[in-house]
Amino acid sequence: MNKYEYILFDADGTLYDFPTAEKNAIQETWSAHKIPINETTLSCFHKHNGFCWKQLEEGTIGYDVLPNKRFQLMFDELGYSHLDPPKFNDEYISNITKHTKLFPQSLEVLKTLQNRGYKLFIITNGIYTFQREPFYREETKEIFSQVFYSSKLNVCKPNKKFFDKVFKELGLDEISVDERKQKVIVIGDSLTSD
Repeated sequence: MNKYEYILFDADGTLYDFPTAEKNAIQETWSAHKIPINETTLSCFHKHNGFCWKQLEEGTIGYDVLPNKRFQLMFDELGYSHLDPPKFNDEYISNITKHTKLFPQSLEVLKTLQNRGYKLFIITNGIYTFQREPFYREETKEIFSQVFYSSKLNVCKPNKKFFDKVFKELGLDEISVDERKQKVIVIGDSLTSD
């Protein structure tokens, strides 16, 4: 008998190769707008993107602000005031979605776990409108029982309120924490955001 019944997977960096998707999205989006790809522009983007995601996880900004703010800060610092952050963000996200792929062994692992009777879920701080497409591609649409988006739950993981909402949705809110620990495991790539 399996020790756990429910496996909650983080998506980006755990099952999905987000670094490659991000690299390809940067290449396509920035090239289309004639932004050079070099240490200055990359470090500026990563600084502001990281800052905005940290603010989101702390609850000081919302999903309605994050996508555009990271590019507004970057454009302000680098002198690209002629670029429109919302339009640029839409192109960037479209490119990320297009390039989001599972890591090479992810599908095999997921199918093995599913065949062994585990209930598989995704928990993500990603933005629902941008991230849903990769999770429902042909290869995985029958694997995940449900996807929990922090943007739909209005709270980011690892906040306890995020997991309280997930456990309620799974019907596990009435059992003790010790019982949940026997039934549920979270698999992610970051102790600070999973």
